[in-house]
Amino acid sequence: MRILLTGAAGSIGSVLTDGLADAGHDVVGLDLVVPEIPPGRPVGWHTVDCTDPDAVEAVFADLDRSGGIDAVVHL
Repeated sequence: MRILLTGAAGSIGSVLTDGLADAGHDVVGLDLVVPEIPPGRPVGWHTVDCTDPDAVEAVFADLDRSGGIDAVVHL
């Protein structure tokens, strides 16, 4: 599954990102900051404020053009 994870740079988000990626999911993170992503970890990233509806809409449009997403986990 391709999963968009908001709050992905936070404490819970980073653990969940690793767990989902380890389980074979394609994880796309969304947060205000860019975390240190371990080398080789296939994680896409969008640095936006999830309270900005125009920015979130742009992320969904971008993801739709590149194959869409199957789920959203909103932290």
